[in-house]
Amino acid sequence: MDSASGDDVCALETSGVNFSDRGFERENPAARLAAILRSSEWHCRCLHAAALVMRDEGIGDYLLAAGFVRHAVWDTLHGAALTKPDDVDVIYLGNPAHSPDEAKAFEEHLTARLQQAFAAGWEVKDQRRMHLRHGDAPYQSLAAAMTVWPEQETAVGVRFCPDGFAKSGENLLPLDNPPANDLPTAACGDFRGALQEDLQADLEIVAPWGLDGLFALTITPTPRPAPNQPQGLFHARVASKNWLARYPKLRINR
Repeated sequence: MDSASGDDVCALETSGVNFSDRGFERENPAARLAAILRSSEWHCRCLHAAALVMRDEGIGDYLLAAGFVRHAVWDTLHGAALTKPDDVDVIYLGNPAHSPDEAKAFEEHLTARLQQAFAAGWEVKDQRRMHLRHGDAPYQSLAAAMTVWPEQETAVGVRFCPDGFAKSGENLLPLDNPPANDLPTAACGDFRGALQEDLQADLEIVAPWGLDGLFALTITPTPRPAPNQPQGLFHARVASKNWLARYPKLRINR
């Protein structure tokens, strides 16, 4: 695991690239990604809602991933305003003692709580049992689970660093009183009131294949596809999602 060092970094038990956004030069991909996400009120509110819910549920190992991150970068590099993806993908490692039915019910519970905290297209997936769907060995981390995703550039996840949160909970907005819609459309650091402490937390980034491809505007197939991944899935996804038409600077990295 490559991890930055220093007081501002909190570490996940993962492989791959894992770092905080603090202490990086602006041209560093991690700092660039952090700046992009922090510039969007909508993305910050999603991050904050996830932080509130997951902290309250006692889930420390979670990420907002896939299109939530990927499209924010591609939009920016194409000079477009950041779009809101239809799905806000949230992955986490659930309770290993849960039965399949219990795990599914808990996914639905988390989805409902996230929707209550902030209305968005939440798509919550427990990675604890995802290896069964993929015909793979159990995933010991979220980074490992992301390595089998069809595109390397999709395998990027972010969250507010838990060590950057207020510990007392006194300044946290209750989930049954979601934020009003009068927050300024500015960078996260400009928010006020109950959101302020969480929004100033470090942004933790987990990227098992790194970030260079994402910022190079490439789409690269994973070198570790799931054992039962259908032939041609990578190209089928590129075509069905219309990425090359929507983002003409993209190129396939074979």
